[in-house]
Amino acid sequence: MSNATNTVRDTYRDTTGQSGDNLKGDVRRVGEDLTQIKDNLSSTAHDVAAAARSGYAAAKERAASTYEGARERGLEATETLQARIKESPVTSVAIAAGVGLLLGIVLARR
Repeated sequence: MSNATNTVRDTYRDTTGQSGDNLKGDVRRVGEDLTQIKDNLSSTAHDVAAAARSGYAAAKERAASTYEGARERGLEATETLQARIKESPVTSVAIAAGVGLLLGIVLARR
């Protein structure tokens, strides 16, 4: 046996009062504990990844739903505006000219 191994074994015996055979058992248990910790970390990482995917899917669904609702309201507003323009085209042109004039005044002051 190497000198380092004997030193470790002697230090273990002096510290714990147990023989080197117990050291092998302790080292084996530490190895088993480390394997269990690694497995737990791996499982936790998989759980976190699954939760992230689930959260992303839910956020994507909400965004799609919000977009679709806004799109539908925009289309309805466009249809309503087109109907009002057809009902009174002269009034619509006058309103558009007034808005254009006001924008021109505001932008010219900058």
